[in-house]
Amino acid sequence: MVTINKITDMKRKLLYKLLVVVGSTLMLSSCFTDVDNYDAPSSAMKGNVKDKTAGQNLLTSTDDFQIRIWETSWGDAVSPQDIPVKQDGTYQDIRLFDATYAMQPFNGPFWPVERTEGHVLKGTLNHDFEVTPYLQITDLTWEVVTTTKDNGTKVDTLHMSCKLKAPITEGLPNVREIKPFISWTPFCGASANIGEISEQNNNANKIELNKTWADIGDMTTGIGRDTYRFKLGLIKNSGYTYRARIGANVNDASQKYNYSEIIEFKCE
Repeated sequence: MVTINKITDMKRKLLYKLLVVVGSTLMLSSCFTDVDNYDAPSSAMKGNVKDKTAGQNLLTSTDDFQIRIWETSWGDAVSPQDIPVKQDGTYQDIRLFDATYAMQPFNGPFWPVERTEGHVLKGTLNHDFEVTPYLQITDLTWEVVTTTKDNGTKVDTLHMSCKLKAPITEGLPNVREIKPFISWTPFCGASANIGEISEQNNNANKIELNKTWADIGDMTTGIGRDTYRFKLGLIKNSGYTYRARIGANVNDASQKYNYSEIIEFKCE
C-alpha cells in the first residue's frame, strides 16, 4: 500500500523534473533567438603603393608584400592585419570595421617605411603610400628568336636584357641576384612562375651577383654599369600567351624582388 508521504515525494520529484526540462528549453530557445547586434564588417580601405622616385605604382608580384594595419581605436596593444598588395601596386580590403587605424607598407623590396597613425575609416578610406625601391630594372629589351635544328624542328628562344639602377646607393644591402620570370597567366613573378621551360630551367638562367653597389654601378648616380642578358627556351603552345619580366633583389630580410614591366607574346 502506497502511503501519502510516498505520493507526495513522487509529486515533488515529477515537478522538479518538469521544471528542469522547462528551464533547459527556455535557455536553448534563448540561444537560438538572440540577435547579434553587430553588423558584419563592410567598410573599404584601398589605395596605391607608388615608387617615390618614378611617380608610378610600384610593380610587384601578387602578395609579395602587404599593407600592415592596426586597429588602434581601443589602444595600441592590438594584433596587426595584413592587406595583400596586388601585382599592379594597388591594395584593397572591403571587409573592415569602421575604426581608427595605423598603417605601414610592410615586407617589401623597398627602404623601410615608418608606420603612420590616425587613419580614420568610415565607409571608405583611400590612402596612397610612397616608397623608395631598393632597385629599378631599366633598359629592358626582348625578342623571340626562332632557329631551326638539323632535323628541321623549329625552336623559339626568348632573349631578354636589362640594366639595374639604385635610387639610393648609400647603405644599400648587397645585390643578391637578377633573374627572369615567365608565366602562361596574367600573373608573373616569384609567386607565379612556370619554372622549367623547354629543356632549360629558369633557375639556371639567374645571375648570382652577391656584390655591393660600388662593385656594380656608380655610387653617385645609382646607374649600373653592366647589361644582363638571358635566353629562355620556349615550349610552343598554340593559343597561349606568355608573360615575362625580370626581377632583382638585395640581401635584406625579405629578399623580395623589384620587377620590370611585364611583356606579352605568343609562340604560334
